[in-house]
Amino acid sequence: MLMEPQLCRELDGIPVTVRYRDALRTIGAEQDVPVIRRYDLMRGWLAGGVLTSAQMLAPDGMHMTDGGYAKLAEWIAGDILRRTGPPRVALDAPPHR
Repeated sequence: MLMEPQLCRELDGIPVTVRYRDALRTIGAEQDVPVIRRYDLMRGWLAGGVLTSAQMLAPDGMHMTDGGYAKLAEWIAGDILRRTGPPRVALDAPPHR
């Protein structure tokens, strides 16, 4: 998996950051590698009221907070499960002690 840079007030709208995101998406598509669109996720969380800016970003506007990382980890875990299916249990596994 590849992951895009995060939403960041300091870098938002700067052309090189848009080109970098686009390049990651292109590489992912060319290599058939999933790309976590972190920037889009974060914008969606803000727009949908899932997290406020203060819950998601540190006061410096550049780093994610623990709450932002927790939401990202939750989303990535769910994405992995969606891509791979539910966990499989071996039928012949020894009993758990």
